[in-house]
Amino acid sequence: MSGWDIIGDLHGHADALRRLLERLGYVRQADCYRHPQGRRALFLGDLVDRGPDIAGTVHIVRRMHTHGQAEVIMGNHEINLIAMRICGENGAPLRAHTSYRQKDYALTCAALGDALEDTCEWFRRLPLWLEMDGLRAVHAVWSPEHMQVIQAQRGKPQQRLDDHFMRSAFSKETPLFAAIETVLKGCEVPLPADQQFTDASGHTRQDIRVQWYRRPAANETLGQWSMPPGSIACSLPAHPYAHTVPTYPVTDPPCFFGHYWWTGPLAPLPGHPNLACLDYGVARSNDAPAHLPRLLVAYRFQGEHELDHQHFVAVSA
Repeated sequence: MSGWDIIGDLHGHADALRRLLERLGYVRQADCYRHPQGRRALFLGDLVDRGPDIAGTVHIVRRMHTHGQAEVIMGNHEINLIAMRICGENGAPLRAHTSYRQKDYALTCAALGDALEDTCEWFRRLPLWLEMDGLRAVHAVWSPEHMQVIQAQRGKPQQRLDDHFMRSAFSKETPLFAAIETVLKGCEVPLPADQQFTDASGHTRQDIRVQWYRRPAANETLGQWSMPPGSIACSLPAHPYAHTVPTYPVTDPPCFFGHYWWTGPLAPLPGHPNLACLDYGVARSNDAPAHLPRLLVAYRFQGEHELDHQHFVAVSA
């Protein structure tokens, strides 16, 4: 028996990862988790930042990757970490060290210590998406249009993201910037200048992430179309923005993504049996409302086109 166990955002939660791997049947041998039936893990990115054991998380995942027991794709937190360590032509970091970013950055740098530079080099060679064995995996959005832009700049999927690529990826006037923002961070639509909201991390924003896999109904609001569904209170009509998302046909291969701190049941997306979000907020704070999940989630994929809620496996943070 073989297959893939796709695992959502980790954010430094090594203990939860160990418990999840063990529940999935993996056994630790010679400091590497392996499945006795030949299954392998596929990690959807965001290994770093926020959690209590970032170094332990990176160690587990990288050992599995090195020994052929896992594939790993890049999340926005990995590319952001790289960008905060590279300066642009103006001498400033590609990603500004603002106060809320600096908190995550300092935590990850301290946790990784002497291994930081080598870890960033590993991150630079991770693919930004994968398509294999009848499934697709991406951190935030499966958008062929934007993937073509990235591939044209990068070349091979695991070609090192050099400083030239990074400077282009973090320059707002380039097509590569829009492509990276979409694939790793989501489809966003701008609010009017006088409107804003506070996101799940407490940051004030003027752009709403929307459900990239479907067009909104004619009478739907931006709040109803937000991502995850209904996460933002906004009564503005969504229809004018319908053309901004790629959509995802139900006839396409199953696609797994993370990133969004999902709040729904452990199940495929409503109306899209070939889509699953596997980020259920493992990094949510302890004082988050009790009804919001703090779970590390995996999906046991066995080649099916329509995903099965019974194949979701979860452990608490």
